[in-house]
Amino acid sequence: MIQTTPLRPAASGNHADFLALLAMRMQEKGELPVLAKSIRHFKAQIDNRDNVGIDIINAILGDFTLTQRVIRLANSSLHSISGNGVTTVTQAVAIAGLDSIARMVANLSLLDEQSATTPESYEVHLELEKALLASDIARNVAAISCKDHVEEAVIRVMMLHVARLMVAFYCPEIWCKIRRVAAGDYEREQSAAQWITGVSLGEVTSVVAGNWRLPRTMIEHDLMLSINDAADHPGSDAWLQALSHFAARTASLLINKNADQRSLKNFVARCGLPLQITITDLLQAITSARKQPLIKHLSFEVEKL
Repeated sequence: MIQTTPLRPAASGNHADFLALLAMRMQEKGELPVLAKSIRHFKAQIDNRDNVGIDIINAILGDFTLTQRVIRLANSSLHSISGNGVTTVTQAVAIAGLDSIARMVANLSLLDEQSATTPESYEVHLELEKALLASDIARNVAAISCKDHVEEAVIRVMMLHVARLMVAFYCPEIWCKIRRVAAGDYEREQSAAQWITGVSLGEVTSVVAGNWRLPRTMIEHDLMLSINDAADHPGSDAWLQALSHFAARTASLLINKNADQRSLKNFVARCGLPLQITITDLLQAITSARKQPLIKHLSFEVEKL
């Protein structure tokens, strides 16, 4: 079972201080790096003339930093001519073009496996891998239940990881405290962040997304929506948001060394009905994501559930 540190009421008076610190660190450290293996995969797809557009789009969706940078590029003053905003990679590629995207990718900072040797860099690497795993799980579930909403499901999950990644990269000493208090538990990270920083993870996401000029529609979803609240059909807004929380928490349970087999099994069993999918299909979606060669931090095997 997960052992957690009891939480006291949120600290007061440090709300503005933390946001100011985050803004200062973002200016000092520059952009969030991209996983080196993701860049290699993207370039391989670009260089392969036999590939179709969906292969390149999937290569971009396979990395958090690539996804948000491509969508931001399409929403920049250089490319955006629509008042509605660009919310998907498919739209972004069509508007910005592959040449513009390739030039942008060439200037990104890289985070490779060898650099993840210090506690700080390891935490960032781990959070990026966790976002990738959650995205793969959401992609697999959506592919079973509502194929027309796969890309939206992936991006919804990534938006849930914005705050975690920003704090882990720009304020690693604070993220380590949050992780220690929450013992790696996905839901308790919310309350731990509020207690330690005076700011919710949802608020951090809103501030960062605003700085990135992302459309408001990408951040207006209720970050605290319970999975049990999903009663609408697959593909609906409530269903997609519930799926994103399911995928994010499942990824956290898979990677969290304090979790156990029973925690994951019980959680998955509770989610079949609200997500309107069989437990067998849910486990298959998780197992398929688990078999991805990029995932190396899982604490136990899904196949043994």
